Amino acid sequence: MLAYPGVRQVEQIEIDALASLRPELLRQAAEDAISPFYDRTLNSRVAAAGRRWLGEAQQAVERATDAEQLQAIRDDAADQLENMRRQIRELNAALRIDPGDIELPPYDMPRALLTGEPPEPLIDSRLPFDEQCGRLIASKAYRAQGAA
Repeated sequence: MLAYPGVRQVEQIEIDALASLRPELLRQAAEDAISPFYDRTLNSRVAAAGRRWLGEAQQAVERATDAEQLQAIRDDAADQLENMRRQIRELNAALRIDPGDIELPPYDMPRALLTGEPPEPLIDSRLPFDEQCGRLIASKAYRAQGAA
């Protein structure tokens, strides 16, 4: 417990005792103290107000647009979309190139310029397994360290 010169700590001692001996009573006292500042119905009232508003907003939208007008807009959009798809098909067809109509020059593939002879491959899948293991052991110089 902290000590402050000139300050009585009776209340602090009582709260410490209450917290240790009767924590449920301390919790209830704290809840009672803040209860006037806490609205337990707010969440449900906000949710209900939101539902009411959404219903009224939906009705306002429905009043502003009738079904025939919406269908006319959808039909017009479908026609425009089909025209755009036709234009895209035409553009793709115009951009299509037939490589059979183009005479390309021959391609001369450069070869690697080596300065020496490459070593024999360490492993060859055509070799028997025991010979492959022997080559690996020899390459790691295990034979030089152990028996011949």
